[in-house]
Amino acid sequence: MRKILVIEDDPDLAMNLRVLLEINDYHVFQANNGLEAMEIVQNHRPDVIVSDVRMPGMDGAEFLQKLRADKLHRDIPFIFASAIVEPLVMRRLINLGADDFLAKPFSFDDLISVINARLSRFSEISKSNKNIEWKFKEVLTSRELEIAKLVLLNLSAGEIADKLFVSRRTVENHKYKMMVKLKVQPGKTLYSFLMESIS
Repeated sequence: MRKILVIEDDPDLAMNLRVLLEINDYHVFQANNGLEAMEIVQNHRPDVIVSDVRMPGMDGAEFLQKLRADKLHRDIPFIFASAIVEPLVMRRLINLGADDFLAKPFSFDDLISVINARLSRFSEISKSNKNIEWKFKEVLTSRELEIAKLVLLNLSAGEIADKLFVSRRTVENHKYKMMVKLKVQPGKTLYSFLMESIS
């Protein structure tokens, strides 16, 4: 049974989400804020997280930052569900590492659809990451393998830099070294080379 963590400080909405998800065969953990959520993540490692943004204690944005900095749990799919829909705020949340955003009020069908899509995508990414590890672990450093996995998500150098908390120049230098090590032919991108290598 898939495990899902719902972070929501509205008790009525939290209960409704729990009932809906349990009907759809999810095992549900609930937290009122990021502090409670972090403890659940450490003890139970959910398969996906659905979180509000504004909450007491530790809000959703701060929690996501801490999650993405945690090497053991940074890859858990993360969906924000919030009434905050200002473009700049949504962009910031996506840049922090959110995988999707649902604007409140949303339908339960939309929520289930987004969760299933993210779990399916995560499964594909996990398979690709294992293939990358197996194929290039003797050639690339651990940092280069980490960047290769993000390249496979078709992220730009700037987006990779944001996720790894390094400069864009550092990412570009790593990508250049990787292309030399892997003997990528002129005219071919690192992304297309990696995709062909694991397919």
